[in-house]
Amino acid sequence: TEVIQKNNRRHIIEDSLRETEENLQQLLERITSYGNDRNVPLLQLIDLNLLSSKGAYDENKIFETLKERYDECMEYKRSMIVYDLDSLVGVNQSDSESSMGTSTSTSIVNQSIYIYVTSRFREA
Repeated sequence: TEVIQKNNRRHIIEDSLRETEENLQQLLERITSYGNDRNVPLLQLIDLNLLSSKGAYDENKIFETLKERYDECMEYKRSMIVYDLDSLVGVNQSDSESSMGTSTSTSIVNQSIYIYVTSRFREA
């Protein structure tokens, strides 16, 4: 995702995963390179590891940590924040077979975190 500012408006451009990006580490390599190429001094990765390291196990502490990181990133003009939604909200995918064929369904375990994070995108 790329945010471009023109006339004091931010634009978000989403980019699909590349075939070689099979895990978070490979994606982070591209994001880090992207930030370096654009002189981004602050890159915040928001994932389950961050919440664990901050002892954010209850909902209040989780939202406090998310808000602190978001606010810190917004203080810097040249900053980037990356959310690992799969780990934060618990995205589940299941396949089921029937006479009609295979169907895939997805569900979000932690809807409140999903709403919080997506509302930050709308603010951008």
